[in-house]
Amino acid sequence: MRKFKKVDCTKEYREYLKSPEWKECCKVVWKRENYKCQMCGYIDSYDEWNDLQVHHICSKHRFFEKGYENELMLLCSECHDRIHDFFDARDLVKEHKNDREKPNDFSKWIAFINTNQAFADSYFNIAKKQNGY
Repeated sequence: MRKFKKVDCTKEYREYLKSPEWKECCKVVWKRENYKCQMCGYIDSYDEWNDLQVHHICSKHRFFEKGYENELMLLCSECHDRIHDFFDARDLVKEHKNDREKPNDFSKWIAFINTNQAFADSYFNIAKKQNGY
C-alpha cells in the first residue's frame, strides 16, 4: 500500500488501463520478463497475473506504449508501491525543502528516502540498462 501517494491518476488514464491496447502492452512486458518482478524476482503464476504490474519508467509515451515497451518495467505490487513512494517522498522533500516551517511528515520523507536509496539505485540501473544507457 502506498505511503506517500500525492495525486490520483486521471479518470482518462484509469479508463485507458482497462483498454485492449494497454492489456496487449502488458502481455508483451509480462512475456519479456518471464512473469518475474524485475526488482525482487517474485514470480507470479502464469494464469493469474494479479500481483505483477507494469510500470512506466518514464511517461513520455503514456497512452502510446506500443513499440515503446522498453520504457515499461514489470514489478510486483510491493516493489511498484515502494518505487512510487520513493519518488513521491523525494518530490515532497524538494517541494518543501526551503519552507520555513516544514510539514509534520518531512522527517518521515527524509527517512524513507535514506532507507530506500539502494533500492532506488537498483531500479535506476535496471531502467538504464533496459533502455540502452
